[in-house]
Amino acid sequence: MGQQSGLELAVAHLNASVGPVLTTGQLAAALRAGSTRNLPVPPAAAALISSLFAELPPDLILRCTVDAAADVRRVNGLYLEALADALPPVRAWEASVEHFL
Repeated sequence: MGQQSGLELAVAHLNASVGPVLTTGQLAAALRAGSTRNLPVPPAAAALISSLFAELPPDLILRCTVDAAADVRRVNGLYLEALADALPPVRAWEASVEHFL
C-alpha cells in the first residue's frame, strides 16, 4: 500500500466524526482558491475546511498545500476567511507561515 497524500490524511481526519462529507478535490480547490465562497462546496464541507487550521498541525496543512499545488499566501487567505467566520486565532498556524507572508 502506498503512502497517503497529505490531502487524503487531512480529509480522513476532518471527516472522521461526520462521515464522508469533504473530498480531497474540494479541499484542494479551496486551498488553491484561498476561499470556499465561490466554489461549489456544500455548507457542511465548507465548515470542515474552515476547521482545518484548528484541527490539523501546520506541517500537515503545508503538506496539503504542496499536494494541491497551492500558494501559501492563498492558503493563509483561507485561514483569514475562517477567522472572519469565527474561528479563533491559531497561533501555531500563524507562526508557521509568518516567514512566507
